[in-house]
Amino acid sequence: CTIGDILNPACQCAGSPDNTDTDGDGIPNCEDSCPTTSGEIGSACSDGDPLTINDVLTADCVCIGDAVSCVMNGDCNDGNACTEDVCDNNVCVNTALTTDGDGDGILDCEDACPTVPGEPGSPCDDNNPCTTGDLLNPDCGCAGAPDNTDTDSDGIPNCEDECPTITGEIGDACNDSDPCTVNDLLNNDCQCAGSPAHVGPIGGDPSVDGWTTNNYSVPAIPGVNAFVWLLPENWSSGNTTSSTLSAFTQNGDTTVNLCVTAFLPGCPLDTACLEVHVFISIGVDEPAGNAGIWFAVRPNPSRGIFELVRTDNGRDAFQMVVFDATGRAVPTRTLHAGQRVSTLDLGDAAPGVYFLRMTVGDQNQVVRLMIER
Repeated sequence: CTIGDILNPACQCAGSPDNTDTDGDGIPNCEDSCPTTSGEIGSACSDGDPLTINDVLTADCVCIGDAVSCVMNGDCNDGNACTEDVCDNNVCVNTALTTDGDGDGILDCEDACPTVPGEPGSPCDDNNPCTTGDLLNPDCGCAGAPDNTDTDSDGIPNCEDECPTITGEIGDACNDSDPCTVNDLLNNDCQCAGSPAHVGPIGGDPSVDGWTTNNYSVPAIPGVNAFVWLLPENWSSGNTTSSTLSAFTQNGDTTVNLCVTAFLPGCPLDTACLEVHVFISIGVDEPAGNAGIWFAVRPNPSRGIFELVRTDNGRDAFQMVVFDATGRAVPTRTLHAGQRVSTLDLGDAAPGVYFLRMTVGDQNQVVRLMIER
């Protein structure tokens, strides 16, 4: 490790130190077993080959390593997307992938839409009834073109129309072409259907006094253009063509049927009836103790001749009508104002019960008459 050696005055050989280090590894050439290669024989090195390990400098100062299959996972890529490539202890292991996450028969490793069944362009369902031609797009989203078809031209597209082939929606009014139905509506099957129209029931008192005014009614029926009340014999009313009836019961102690029917255009409806018991709860024989009584009848019973005596101070004319037990009118007379006593002759009448009704203004009074033979 010296150069320029010469004998010095002391007759000793000496030279200048030679620190040349060609490979710059800190070891002068004079001591370096591999003066032109960094490191010494047996030192670790890198031969530049990624698929070698344990690289060292040989006796020839050449870096050489032991060949292996791989050093890291990236060394094992076999170019197949359907394998898992790993380096296991310097040996490449390539394992086939079998996962099909969306169950469409295409492995995830080859599936452009691994989380959605199908591939871009495949038919799908975007759950929108108002689109058609639904397909998977490149982003694996399902979309279709708007569908504005309106078969019944009611302004509601079929996709939103409860009844796409019939104008209207469920519950809308319609016409089922049956004149005997009312409240025609589209049902859940989109069929127009109405309810059969019926008359009644008749509302009102089923037990009334004879010779009194009583009110009856039936529920209104949509579309009905006429009601017809069928009055019992000897009943009277000023209006028998509406849904309400005010009738005067000119009979007593009997049971009658009050009936009503109605007409829809092109359809006569059924008839509803109410059984009404007519009775007499008003009657006087003598005026004593009753200031509200207008007249007295005597004798009662009689053989057909009755004397009528006014017991009030009124001078208005009385209207007088006699009915038999069936409500049929028998002879009528007028008791004139100022006339206090009058004779009622029913001498030809058969024995039995009769009813005398006296009327003044809007007030009525009824007395039961009895004829005995």
